[in-house]
Amino acid sequence: MKYFKDIQVVRPPRHRLATFGSSQISYTLVTDVPEYPDRSRLRRGLVKAERPQIITSKNILERFQGFGEEAKEYANWLTTHYGEALRGIEYQFKNEPVSSKIELGRPDQVVLDLAKDHDRNDEFLNALIRGSEKVWELSLMKFIVEETLTSFQTNFHELKERGYFDSDKEADKKHRKEIIFLIQKAQADSSFVPHLAGKLKEYGLFEDYQDQFFQLFKS
Repeated sequence: MKYFKDIQVVRPPRHRLATFGSSQISYTLVTDVPEYPDRSRLRRGLVKAERPQIITSKNILERFQGFGEEAKEYANWLTTHYGEALRGIEYQFKNEPVSSKIELGRPDQVVLDLAKDHDRNDEFLNALIRGSEKVWELSLMKFIVEETLTSFQTNFHELKERGYFDSDKEADKKHRKEIIFLIQKAQADSSFVPHLAGKLKEYGLFEDYQDQFFQLFKS
């Protein structure tokens, strides 16, 4: 897109988006002030990422709130460039602006000064972004999508390890294997019986294994 070359994540936050919980990232966005070349606009706020959901990458636009009317164009661009990478996990984002003010100084110099402060204060949870005033909302969207892609591989791996992407057939096979294992444990130790009963109910497999289950209570 036309203004993307003017958008840069100068200092990303040093933590990734959480896989099994929500995340919150503070940001400082520095943009130009078109009518005053020697001024910069500083916006501060929070981007909140809700716990990721397992879903296909459709309706990307609906995942963003508070990013302005031009989000549709960027959402279409995302579908083309990042749709494949974002498939499988849906992230929900919300922008919560905190403050906006004009500073004396050109954007590049203001960014340089803020970067020094950022490094000196060791601000792990904060992000520093250089954007364009004409599309400042998209500057934030680009930032959070890049953070998503950086976190994606770790999150995807963790979810896959827990079986979230298994097909119904694969999940059923894993569940039955787990049930057989628990039956064997319960045969040796009756303290496993409640756990076995819970899993049979959770997986909807009680009827298939009820004979083995009731056999546990026979002396």
